[in-house]
Amino acid sequence: ALADMGTGHAAGTALQVFAKMGLAGESVSFELPIERHLEVIDAFRPDVLYTMPSLLDRIVQAAGNPQRFGIRKIILVGEIAPPAWRGKIARLFSIGDTDILDTYGSIEIGTIAAYSHRLGRYVVAEGLHAEGVGTEELGEGFERLPPGEHVLVLTSLLREAFPAVRFVTYDVVRDFRTMPVDGTPRQTFESIVKRIGPEL
Repeated sequence: ALADMGTGHAAGTALQVFAKMGLAGESVSFELPIERHLEVIDAFRPDVLYTMPSLLDRIVQAAGNPQRFGIRKIILVGEIAPPAWRGKIARLFSIGDTDILDTYGSIEIGTIAAYSHRLGRYVVAEGLHAEGVGTEELGEGFERLPPGEHVLVLTSLLREAFPAVRFVTYDVVRDFRTMPVDGTPRQTFESIVKRIGPEL
């Protein structure tokens, strides 16, 4: 598995996580020229690429034919990856849509949710309690959201890293609801619509 991303908790712990999974791991700094990224991918030949959507776009543009890398799985982190974009990337790498795992998180609270292809929704990570609140609860200066959209607020008292009490992400999510997933109630949402303010 190759970690090719920016700074932050995900980049800092990726190699440790790969090792715990029994995977040979390598990383490349986002500060290097894109040609160097391609050289590392070509030399290491990872089965799994862990990267950010914007960096993956640059890799695709510079590679010409990304299928040549032989990458079998892509894990995304750090930025919104719409379904149409994920589908395009899957075709370019000649992998299935379900071979792309889109995770959503932040530097302040770590992983928040991951996209479930089976459900067609993001499922909030274990150890987090999520709330969908209206902009009227955030104070003045925010326009009302349309029906079905809420600002995501998170609490985590179980995590040793990133504990939080009502952390306001300022990300607007659509169709936030609790639903049974494999017999367990889980909090889910359909999509991330936009961000409306700074994180607090």
